[in-house]
Amino acid sequence: MICNYDCTFCSDRVANVLHNVRPNCIGNFVLRPIRPQKELPQNPASKKVVHQPLEALGFQKRLENNKDVPPEKR
Repeated sequence: MICNYDCTFCSDRVANVLHNVRPNCIGNFVLRPIRPQKELPQNPASKKVVHQPLEALGFQKRLENNKDVPPEKR
């Protein structure tokens, strides 16, 4: 899953931990688009993994305030 800032998360985490609420910007997630095979040689996917730890207490408050609010109204 991907957010509007191009951060990616696995669908299990988005559904079961984040409840479709982006930790920092409270936006939502959408399915990551598929890059066409013909584009891969000139534009390969990055192999660099960047981990951003979840600040649990701050996120819990943002989650409670936003999980029942539709993404377009957050």
